Amino acid sequence: MSRSKRKRSKFELYGDILVAIKKDINRNSSARLTRVHSQVNVAYDRFKEYIDDLRKNSLIELRVVAGHEEITLTERGDRFIDEYVHVKDFLADFGLLEVKNDAEEEKFLIKKRAERLRQFEA
Repeated sequence: MSRSKRKRSKFELYGDILVAIKKDINRNSSARLTRVHSQVNVAYDRFKEYIDDLRKNSLIELRVVAGHEEITLTERGDRFIDEYVHVKDFLADFGLLEVKNDAEEEKFLIKKRAERLRQFEA
């Protein structure tokens, strides 16, 4: 029996990739293309196109370290993640988006929400 999945928008794909990069950096002190790709569940050729789009829009930077391509988030990429989390929360609060997170992603999202609240309190 097959389950139909809703197709993710480019906004969601970009957000999911950036969040995966941030999680990989937090976990391993650097993000590598292969680790990030394994987290986002998209064909590799499409993934490379999205990575190129993110690089062209100054959301990430790519560099070769010890023979491996590493990804770093720019300040602009970090801001995108903040807004992405905010929009996902907003849509979920109104019942317009079903959000399914694993435990690790949930901890990451809670941390981002807390950071946003601290910004409003300052």
